[in-house]
Amino acid sequence: MSDSNFCHNCGRPLEAGARFCEGCGRPVQQSNTVPEQPVYYGQQKYNQPGAQTQPIPAGSIPKRKKSIGASIVIILIGLVLILIAVRLPLLSVFGTKTAGQVVDIEKVIDSNTSSMDYTYRVKYVFTDDDGKSIESSFEIPKAYDFSQVPREGTVISIQYLPAWSKLSVPTDYNNSPLGTIVMILLGIGLIILGATGKVSLSRTRYRR
Repeated sequence: MSDSNFCHNCGRPLEAGARFCEGCGRPVQQSNTVPEQPVYYGQQKYNQPGAQTQPIPAGSIPKRKKSIGASIVIILIGLVLILIAVRLPLLSVFGTKTAGQVVDIEKVIDSNTSSMDYTYRVKYVFTDDDGKSIESSFEIPKAYDFSQVPREGTVISIQYLPAWSKLSVPTDYNNSPLGTIVMILLGIGLIILGATGKVSLSRTRYRR
């Protein structure tokens, strides 16, 4: 037995767990040994790969994306303007002359119309080489005198393109050469603008 199992005063054996000696009654000296406590380790935290913050790439700066559709529309408008402008020279070379008849006269009134002059839209019909009845119209701008406008039923001279009868103009009411030149230049400018791709969408998109 170890010394801790005997009374230090009278030497009498002590029972396990006794707090006083049965012989002399002195308190039993308790052992100061403290049992080792188990150590518990908490669950370690770790970051999942997907939860990490991704750096913003340098190429994510917003950029305006060029609109191919808008460029095509601009080019088509330019082509139409040029076609309208060159119809007079084209018809003078390849056109066929015939007689047409005025069927309706319409006064065009807009915000630019004054009480001194009006624009008149004159509708006429003619028959082409295939016997088809073709209806078309032209405008007389700034007609100060109504006598400049043909009356309904008036016969007028028409020049049209046999390959496309709808392309026609009255020979006595042609537009001024200056207007033709302006329309051609405007059409060329629109075609260049659309071809260079300078037309952009107003909406900003981000590249991912």
